[in-house]
Amino acid sequence: MRITTEQTKNGKIRVFADGEYSFTVSGDFWYSFSIYDDDEISPERLSEIQRMALVNRCIGKAYSLLARRAHSEWELRRKLSGSFDEDAVDQAIAQAKELSFLDDTRYAADLAEELLRLKHYAPSRIRAELLKRGVSRDDADSALATLDFDAQRELLFLLTEKLVWDPSDEKDRKRVFLSLQRLGYSYYDIQDAMNDFPRKEEDE
Repeated sequence: MRITTEQTKNGKIRVFADGEYSFTVSGDFWYSFSIYDDDEISPERLSEIQRMALVNRCIGKAYSLLARRAHSEWELRRKLSGSFDEDAVDQAIAQAKELSFLDDTRYAADLAEELLRLKHYAPSRIRAELLKRGVSRDDADSALATLDFDAQRELLFLLTEKLVWDPSDEKDRKRVFLSLQRLGYSYYDIQDAMNDFPRKEEDE
């Protein structure tokens, strides 16, 4: 097959075989094969390069996603699978792991710490969030074991700094109680923390 190329405005290389368009790749990728215009290559070699180009694009997409934020393997695989086949995704995942760009154990520990520090979630809610993102149960449990969590300390902060409520208003108390339960706190921990707040009539 006779190869010819055409450079696009953004520096990509459009590859043609016997005058028919085949695929587009980056300049660095294409020139690494030392194939030049009017060279002859076999259909098998062209197919091999095209396959390598697909895997290369998948790897580039994986790194782009990981550069924006950390992902679990499940999250990254799900996003890549929308554009690439399973084999390409497997190779991208394997390379990201090998270079330590993808590590579910580290991801779980970092996310658990962030959810506690920024959102003040209790462990049960944190665990649910980790599992929802595809983290294994073992990694989720390991991450929770490293947390410096004190239920009463967190509840005190939420009740005094984050939530607007009137301790003497029963509707307010029920609303806040449910809000704290959604954050993963237990019935008894919430009850103890809220009972430490005097009602207005008691102050008077």
